[in-house]
Amino acid sequence: MHLFELLFKVEEMAEKGVQDNLDPPSVAIFAKAKNDAWVLRRMNKAELQSHVSKGKWG
Repeated sequence: MHLFELLFKVEEMAEKGVQDNLDPPSVAIFAKAKNDAWVLRRMNKAELQSHVSKGKWG
């Protein structure tokens, strides 16, 4: 669960970077970081659910 929490923080920080709107390349980097963190959180959640359904977690 620690990874999930860290990725959520990355999303939050990246959103702040997008909102700062320093310049287009910076916004693109922050937007990619936000999207990638979201994708990784979803992958992490799916993997945990898979382990739970197999009785290998919690």
